[in-house]
Amino acid sequence: MNIMEEYNVLIETQEEQLFLFPIKAESYKHANALVMRESARHDFLEGVEISIVGVFRKGSPVNLLEDTYGD
Repeated sequence: MNIMEEYNVLIETQEEQLFLFPIKAESYKHANALVMRESARHDFLEGVEISIVGVFRKGSPVNLLEDTYGD
């Protein structure tokens, strides 16, 4: 059984708007993949180019995409 952790995934649109998606996932990489897939299902993001800016464990300021000591 995999342990799910809470993450906050920060995305940026081509218009430089930021959105924070809270999500439960097995790892920060899994959280990243889930948000990319789920973002396609949101009408307000339809046809909008997005990029992941950061993935953070809930309550932590460390961006796991930039942290060389991440999992």
